[in-house]
Amino acid sequence: MKSRGTQPRPEWALTLHRRRSELNKSQEAVAAEARMSQSYYSEVERGARDPRTLTLHKLARLARALGWDLAELQEHTGLDLGLEERLPANPGAQPYLPGIRLPVYGTVGAGLKAIRASSEPEDYRSFDMAELPKGAETAKLFILRVNGDSMSDENVLRSIPHGSHVLVECDVVPRDGQIVVAWIPELETGVLKQYFSRGEDVLLRSYNPGGPTFWASRYPDMIIEGVVRRVIWEPR
Repeated sequence: MKSRGTQPRPEWALTLHRRRSELNKSQEAVAAEARMSQSYYSEVERGARDPRTLTLHKLARLARALGWDLAELQEHTGLDLGLEERLPANPGAQPYLPGIRLPVYGTVGAGLKAIRASSEPEDYRSFDMAELPKGAETAKLFILRVNGDSMSDENVLRSIPHGSHVLVECDVVPRDGQIVVAWIPELETGVLKQYFSRGEDVLLRSYNPGGPTFWASRYPDMIIEGVVRRVIWEPR
């Protein structure tokens, strides 16, 4: 019986492997930064999964994990990612488009539960662009569902109760007092917390006095995934 052998990896997959090696990163590290499972990224790097099937948001995270932007990812791999069609020509100057569908990526914990947003969208929500924050880059927006009560406090005007949905913008430098979504690899959990800079350290704290707090110095691999731009739905 003849052996079928293994199919050679496509050049774009070899490029991803070489780039990761140049950065001295493990597959686990790249996958964590791109917010996908290690097994999924391994299949991408082997050429078993085509990255062109990923959402624009996921492609942007993968590019960032490899030290590139989207245009560089497309250029170096030689893959046509359809950026001209999928990205606004000038997001800063044209924040309002007729309409857009934003991905709902799953659940984020407003507490200590080990919940992480899913790697691929579980749903989409349609918006009139007039509903979105002015100046927001649409390719960087996504939605998460809130699980837990640590960001809910009757003494806080804009508390975020369990079951809410939040609109998040990634690749934004947070300011003190803003609500952020953070991924803490050491705990394998995503959290929704209020951000404060404390010298060279960062504090993430809950609205609820009984909720947990997190210091970046204790969790040095903490990643700020994005800033909450709006609570877009609250349970009644």
